[in-house]
Amino acid sequence: MQPHRASSTARLIALSTVFLSHQPRDRDLLPPEAAALSESLLTRTAPLALRLIRALSRPGARGLVLGFERLVLPGIQRHYAARKRYIEDAARAFLAGAGGQLLVIGAGLDTLATRIARDMPDIRCVELDHPATSALKRDAMGGDVPANLVLVPLDLGRSPWAEAEGIDPALPTFVVLEGVTMYLTEQAVEETLQGCARMAPGSQLVWTFMHPDARGHVRFHQARAAVSAWLASRREPFTWGLALGVVPEFLAPLGLEPQEIVTATQLRARYLDPRGIDGALAQGEALCLTRTTE
Repeated sequence: MQPHRASSTARLIALSTVFLSHQPRDRDLLPPEAAALSESLLTRTAPLALRLIRALSRPGARGLVLGFERLVLPGIQRHYAARKRYIEDAARAFLAGAGGQLLVIGAGLDTLATRIARDMPDIRCVELDHPATSALKRDAMGGDVPANLVLVPLDLGRSPWAEAEGIDPALPTFVVLEGVTMYLTEQAVEETLQGCARMAPGSQLVWTFMHPDARGHVRFHQARAAVSAWLASRREPFTWGLALGVVPEFLAPLGLEPQEIVTATQLRARYLDPRGIDGALAQGEALCLTRTTE
């Protein structure tokens, strides 16, 4: 991303959360209060875009958004929602047990840490993000930052993060690395995951990664060329991916072991089918629930 400018993708996902909250079929995918808090952040960071998405969420207009989505990248909004639901479930299950800290790396305008900080005042919550996005979020939250939430500005691709101020290394931690690795070099991905492996014993990590399509391209498999062009224009192109079959081999030297790898197939079975939600679900990004081996 560009220096001094918050992530365009972060705004896009927040706007998608608001849009889906108005869709009768898909709103149940969203974690409670996620849409309301996203709206609050967007009111201060992207008011014109928020006004537009509210207008397009009305019954007579929502078909324009859904039609555009089908043309450009079918099922991407539903993918974002299901991805976040999986992460939410895994984080809350861990923190309800022995966990003492939530660490979200590259948080964007995501609301997970804020909502968990409010719901679990004994849990330490830390967000690391690019300085531009972190500053934007802090300003948007104003005086509403919970006392147990720390927002730390950090350029992940250029600065070490494991010793960043605000992280308590002694606490069993649930680490979230969502929608980040595809923007990094392989070396930066390895260094980031190695930092996760050095967290306190008993810590757990969920991270997402692109798995290449049949032609070896690192992209969402149904994406049209316009998606890559838009990402490039925003200086946020996808740069790294990993084949599903080599994940254990990739993680082992880093001190990590996969517990579960979740693709679109598993997301559909776990979150869409039980709710009677059909239609497209974007493919190409997987989630990996991971634990340390030391």
